[in-house]
Amino acid sequence: MSDVGRVTESPNTVNGAAGQSVVGGGSVIDTDSHRRQVNLTQKGLDYQIELKNKLLKSKRTEFQENKKQIILLKGVQIFEFGRKNFDRHRLF
Repeated sequence: MSDVGRVTESPNTVNGAAGQSVVGGGSVIDTDSHRRQVNLTQKGLDYQIELKNKLLKSKRTEFQENKKQIILLKGVQIFEFGRKNFDRHRLF
């Protein structure tokens, strides 16, 4: 297993979720409640991201290297884009 990062959203942050830190490196850089862009600075095969908001209710995601995407339990996906080392993902 590789490093694990977590994103925890809070209504107490400036501009909603913007600037939320990811344990182990990274941050949430999109403030839209229906679309999050997560910048993962750690490199590895497996990531777990925990989102706490009205839509996702602490659902966990795991990075699947062979599919090059992160799949939420509810079927929401974070797609790898533009980086072979998978350091940036977009959550829809």
